[in-house]
Amino acid sequence: MDVQKPPAGIESGPPPPNVNKRGRVMPRNRPVNDPHLIDILRRLGTPATLAAAQRIEGLIANKPPEVRQALQKPEVMRALKKDIKREGGQSAWAKRHDMTPQHVFDVLHGRRGPGGRILAALGLRRVVSYEPLDAGS
Repeated sequence: MDVQKPPAGIESGPPPPNVNKRGRVMPRNRPVNDPHLIDILRRLGTPATLAAAQRIEGLIANKPPEVRQALQKPEVMRALKKDIKREGGQSAWAKRHDMTPQHVFDVLHGRRGPGGRILAALGLRRVVSYEPLDAGS
């Protein structure tokens, strides 16, 4: 019985780690918490892929909370000014986020504080915290 050798240029041996059994190239280093991966697993609909999607969602739910840096009002205002500059001006930014240019002007000039819609447009939220008074005061 003759054993055929692979054609020149094709190495024999185990396939690279990103090639599955059918020879398809699979993406490398896909993060476990990638929502597209979970969606793909759910669409496949087999019991194994549904179980894998549940395991991944469980890993995401059990991970420790991220430590976020709280921003002060001046930092929020800098972020707003930077975003307005990137958009091309106050009117364009206001129109894109369904606000009046006057409201944006008032916030920029300190007549109003940045409200919920402006914070949401910047990807921020307002968090209020309270600290205990010193015992000596």
